[in-house]
Amino acid sequence: MDRVDHSNFGVWGAILEHPVTPNLRLVAEFNGEQLKNEAADNSGLLGVIWEPSSLPGLAVDVVIRRGATDEASDWGATLGLSFSF
Repeated sequence: MDRVDHSNFGVWGAILEHPVTPNLRLVAEFNGEQLKNEAADNSGLLGVIWEPSSLPGLAVDVVIRRGATDEASDWGATLGLSFSF
């Protein structure tokens, strides 16, 4: 339920990962959302996740996102760091 006008909305997503090497994975994600009586905001991304063996617990990800509908941003890019302990 939307917080502003309490309308119903839907959210969906799917993530696929494929190992290339023990430390490198290809990633694809497709997701979207739609508020009642509004256009859908759907997009997809492609990227990689690298876990350097010299730094256990660290993961670096680089992705490019492309909007699939008019409501989504045309292009986007993300660089992320994840730490596990």
